[in-house]
Amino acid sequence: MPELGGSYSRPRAYTYYRSDEGGGPACGDQPAPARNAFYCPAGGFIAWDESGLMIPYYVGGGDFAASFVLAHEFGHAMQARLPRQEQTGVLRELQADCFAGAWARWVAQQNLLEEGDLDEATLAVFSGRDLPGTAWTDPAAHGSGFERTRAFGDGFESGVKNCYPAPAERWILR
Repeated sequence: MPELGGSYSRPRAYTYYRSDEGGGPACGDQPAPARNAFYCPAGGFIAWDESGLMIPYYVGGGDFAASFVLAHEFGHAMQARLPRQEQTGVLRELQADCFAGAWARWVAQQNLLEEGDLDEATLAVFSGRDLPGTAWTDPAAHGSGFERTRAFGDGFESGVKNCYPAPAERWILR
């Protein structure tokens, strides 16, 4: 974070919930979404739906697919600590993908990647893509599969300095 102009502080909490057993932690006045994960700036925490998102990602995509989801949300937590905030929703999401890629780079540098881990992460990145026809200006947009894969790959190949500020001209293909 210091090399990007921000100061590092970790999220206050990491928590799971099970949408099949009721609601999760609210973020302000917003209820926890089913089959999703999120960073809550108001509470400073990262939360994920264990039964509706993480277990299916783990079973269908592998351990590193599930890890990508948490790394993406951690990317949102780091965005909140940076001096310049991306305003466009899709660019914020792609930047979080890039930060997740930079984290995967660190994991590789620690010799902790297993064979197939990057394939698992790429599958997770791609499966979380927008439906064709989603406008990049849609507040809920995350990017196409190609945009998300490119942003994750940029973080993996070049580290966090390639993620901030977010290079819209390279990532948004529409």
